[in-house]
Amino acid sequence: MQTDPIEAIAGLQKQVLQLPSPWPLRLSCWTRAAGPGAPTLMLLHGTGSSHASFTQLCEALPADFGLLVPDLPGHGESTFEQLHPSPHVSTSSSPAGFGLREMSEWLETMLQQLQATPDLIVGHSAGAAVALAMKINQPHRHILGLAPSLVPPPAIYSSLVGPWLGPMVRSGPSLALGHWLAGQASVIDRLLASTASPISQEQKHRYRRLFESKAHLEGTLAFMAGTDLPGFLANPTLQSLGHIAILSAKDDPWIPARALQHILETKLPKAKVKWLETGGHLFHETDSRPVVDFIAELTRP
Repeated sequence: MQTDPIEAIAGLQKQVLQLPSPWPLRLSCWTRAAGPGAPTLMLLHGTGSSHASFTQLCEALPADFGLLVPDLPGHGESTFEQLHPSPHVSTSSSPAGFGLREMSEWLETMLQQLQATPDLIVGHSAGAAVALAMKINQPHRHILGLAPSLVPPPAIYSSLVGPWLGPMVRSGPSLALGHWLAGQASVIDRLLASTASPISQEQKHRYRRLFESKAHLEGTLAFMAGTDLPGFLANPTLQSLGHIAILSAKDDPWIPARALQHILETKLPKAKVKWLETGGHLFHETDSRPVVDFIAELTRP
């Protein structure tokens, strides 16, 4: 059995929570208590990823920082349990569709069970959108979005994944095809190459293993199918929110700088924005130093 690399980091321990919902959720979260006077961070990964994407960042953060690093519902080890599967429908392991609102509610329930109050929520890609959804209901929260997924996905992502996001996304044949394709290393490698981030072979292998899981694939598709990004960005409350910071790379082909800049200026005008010249979409996995420096700036007393 392979060791989870994040569990080798000092003080991080895995906790498994049972969250009540129409589809009972078994949520996994890796935690570390903060030292005296140190902040607690909650790290939220993006669509199709897992807690492991923050391994390098967790290693680079000060050892006294508190950490909450969950697998988002339907991703990685956070799985749904169907109570009464019907013989007449697909025996899917996740709901037909869930979006930012549901994700934010599940994570708030997680925080209540853990009796935790993060000082800063750091979200990557779609995880940044989830963090913003949490902030709409809890405006006091402080948010850092890394390469926030606030613009449409790139063409390669849509061409490879889009065919499974229609009305038949929960059908057995669609999921079987999706699972087969996701299991082909070339498909995952093409997606990872399109991020323009030079991740290691070990990191690539980690993503391949993730998409070998039927539950992970179904959860990823269900989240994508249930997320209404234009509707979310139309919420006028966003324009009045403070304590939002953004860090993104100018060469990110998934989140084009010009399109993101327009969204930030019109939808999140109070956000504090910093740009990296290079790094691609997964810059936090290849060089965590700019993220650590920005977090230090945001959490400094």
